[in-house]
Amino acid sequence: MRNYFPFWLMPFQVRKNQGSMLLLSVILFSPLILIPSIWPATHNLIRSLSLGCAIPFGFLIIAYWASYIVNLRQQLSPINTHLLPKLKSRLFYATLILWLLISISAALIFGLFFNRAMQFWIAISFLMCYLTFLMNGNFIALALYGVFICFSKQIWPVFLLLSSNYTFEICAANLLFCCLLLIQLTHPSQIQAERLQKKFKTLRNWGNGDKAEKNKYELLFEKNGTSVYQFCVQNRISAKKSLFCYGLSPSAHWSRVLNIVILISVAYIFSQLLIGTNITSKNHLSEWTVIAFMSINSGVPLSFITATWQAIHKTKKEQLLMSLLPGSPSQEKCNRIYFHYVVRNNLISLITYFCTLLIVKNIFNLPFFSWDSILLFSSLPLFSMLLVDYSKFTYSTNDIMLKLILPFSIIATISFTCVSFFEIPIWQWDSGLLVISVMLLIWRWNKMMQAPPAFPAGRA
Repeated sequence: MRNYFPFWLMPFQVRKNQGSMLLLSVILFSPLILIPSIWPATHNLIRSLSLGCAIPFGFLIIAYWASYIVNLRQQLSPINTHLLPKLKSRLFYATLILWLLISISAALIFGLFFNRAMQFWIAISFLMCYLTFLMNGNFIALALYGVFICFSKQIWPVFLLLSSNYTFEICAANLLFCCLLLIQLTHPSQIQAERLQKKFKTLRNWGNGDKAEKNKYELLFEKNGTSVYQFCVQNRISAKKSLFCYGLSPSAHWSRVLNIVILISVAYIFSQLLIGTNITSKNHLSEWTVIAFMSINSGVPLSFITATWQAIHKTKKEQLLMSLLPGSPSQEKCNRIYFHYVVRNNLISLITYFCTLLIVKNIFNLPFFSWDSILLFSSLPLFSMLLVDYSKFTYSTNDIMLKLILPFSIIATISFTCVSFFEIPIWQWDSGLLVISVMLLIWRWNKMMQAPPAFPAGRA
């Protein structure tokens, strides 16, 4: 076993200097926030403590498994796979034992409370296979695996959690499939290893904000947004309007958000095709639609915030340099343009998205609107994070993780817990989140207006 510990410790060794201690501390202390919310529903201290710890530790284990898959790909370079003896077999057994430890331990813990350990084991295995496909870049295999899950009602996780009709053959097939996946992952050919290294280099360059090689589909989406951006610039020049702060204008905002709108539209159409062809059983149609649409829509507000964050980061240097030009607006006016960009454009985007949810709900009569509205309003307090001083504005993977994804997960978890256990009306909870978001925006605005100028020495 001691030969496998170095592989299991790779995610901790890689992330220890990149803000992971703060992330780990927040996750470890988050049960203190969740336990008072779970106590009224259970009235059992042990069960409340277990559920309160299971939710944050679940996020931690998911992040650990995803980091392990990424670091595993780093080890499988063409040089390592040929020069280091028994590297493939050691990686395979280390990954197999780690997968069994995580899945069986989680299944036993859930089985103590729900008496369905086998169903939870298959559901957790499905989630780990999904993350493996996603982190490995096998998007075609991921799509085929999702379609296979939709067709096969027996191994659909929701069906397993609702029914106790499982057989030994299904469990054996799940174990065999996971072993084959791990063999394919840890025993690549030289050509496949080179492709893995190329994909990892591309992901690393994207994470650092550098240029990266892109395939034709990614270039198509990027070209689409660039074409819209250039078209708006030409019209603005022909109309003899100033290009100052154009990077923060509505046209630039929609040129960046357009790809998100296209992807969400395609996801809606694909979901309706699945429902229209009766791929899922009518008895479980509501459960499937709720999970499908919530998984799709949960990323929409975060995509808006990330697109805004990238736009501010890309125009930061240009705005600071243009503020030195003679006759340029004062810092207060620049801050107002900045504030209008963050609030107005994202408000229009969120209202459009909210109206789309209403239209889809009324046309298809789907029971997912209330839960998606909670996800939407849970993201509103995060928009205040964008109102910061230009000179202190940063954009990195750790910033997105610690300031965006982690707070959104905590707020959404608390929202679902309070609405489900305390039976608080959804409209009252959403209204409270809206009021808190407005107060945060006002506070961040006043703090930004009191910030010192970016160039204290004076203007040109």
